[in-house]
Amino acid sequence: MTDVRPAKRAFLESRFAARKDLLYFENVAKHIEHFAGSKVIVVEVGVAHGGSIEMLARLLGSQATIIGIDVRLPNIDLKFWDDLHHVEGAGKVFLIQGDSCLPSTWDALRAQFGRPDIVIDDGGHTNHQQLASMTWSILHARHLAIVEDIAASWSQRFGNPHRYSFINWIYGIYRHLNESWVLNVGNTTAARTSEAWSRISSIELFPNTVVIHLADTELPTWTVLQNNGESSQQSGDVLPSFSSRFLSPSLVANCLNRIQKVGSFQRCMWLASVALGYLRWLGNWRLGFFSSLNQTAIF
Repeated sequence: MTDVRPAKRAFLESRFAARKDLLYFENVAKHIEHFAGSKVIVVEVGVAHGGSIEMLARLLGSQATIIGIDVRLPNIDLKFWDDLHHVEGAGKVFLIQGDSCLPSTWDALRAQFGRPDIVIDDGGHTNHQQLASMTWSILHARHLAIVEDIAASWSQRFGNPHRYSFINWIYGIYRHLNESWVLNVGNTTAARTSEAWSRISSIELFPNTVVIHLADTELPTWTVLQNNGESSQQSGDVLPSFSSRFLSPSLVANCLNRIQKVGSFQRCMWLASVALGYLRWLGNWRLGFFSSLNQTAIF
């Protein structure tokens, strides 16, 4: 089990208020602790009372630069952050008042501090706020893009569940990454995925948090590495035919047996449900078939 004591200890030592789920220290903290003691630049969207910013500064050490962005900054004396850095050996903290949904905020941040290594979104919880902030995080962060409070995608308070919720956006990225592999594997001239998501190497979903791992540069096209081992003629995927999957004798016999045991009304309802199920399957199949012909990005 990952040692979560450094992050939790830094959190409990913070003098300003903050709230974190215990699972945060079990699942997410290990990714941040990896950068402790290095010249890391961390941006956190959403400062609130300042407790989480202080936790990051204490955890990552004096070589770290911690930048907090919020539309409303807490009234904290700047001398506190200077003493925290020079006296207690914590990271150097900067607070910027701005809207993380605007590209101008990120342009100004990069012009002043350079490219961040980690971006943590703990700001607004509406779909628009999380989507916009996460998009800029993926485009600007060097290694990690983290979004907290993703449970808002199921909260009616924030207009969810919704077709365009943040979690559906994450599902869409994951689907697109895999669809691009199916369509382009072995094709060294095809793009791995759309330009915006070409640096995503993996996505981790935790309770109330998502962690997106990013490559420093654009990842290469989909290419399969084949070794020189012997192959068996019996290996490989064996896909059953349409008739064996949907019209097998056992399935037909079972259906006929059930039809004979029910009344006429139930028989009609059952046949109607079977017909609707078949039409639904046929519609999904047609949709998947025609969408596979289109190799352009979905975003």
